Amino acid sequence: MLNREKILMGIIGFIILAIPYNSYFPQFLVTGEYIAKIEDKFGADGVKNGDNLILNENGTFQCDSWGVGTYTIKGNEIVFTYKDEYFQTHFRRPLFFGQPRIIIFRDLESEFVKK
Repeated sequence: MLNREKILMGIIGFIILAIPYNSYFPQFLVTGEYIAKIEDKFGADGVKNGDNLILNENGTFQCDSWGVGTYTIKGNEIVFTYKDEYFQTHFRRPLFFGQPRIIIFRDLESEFVKK
C-alpha cells in the first residue's frame, strides 16, 4: 500500500509542477526562429503558410509577412507592434512540453511553430 501512495504522490506532484510550467514563457525560451503553419487562409491575418518569424532577444522581430517591428511578452501573451498596427495573441505548448507555438487563429489552426 505504501508503494501506491508514493506513486500517487509522484503523479500529483508532476501535475502540480507541469501546469505552471506550461504557462511559463520566459524570453530565452521564445526567442528564435518560427515557421507559419496555416490550415485556413481566412484566419491567417496576412500570414502565409511557410512564412518565417524571428524573435530577437532585444525585443525586435522580423517576419516575412509583417516586416520588422517590436514585441513584448507578459505571461503567456505576446504583442507584436509593426508599422502603425499591432497584433496581440498568446503562446501555447502542445502536450505541456512541446515547442512553443504562437497562435494566429486557434480555431482554424493557424500558428507559428518554433523550429
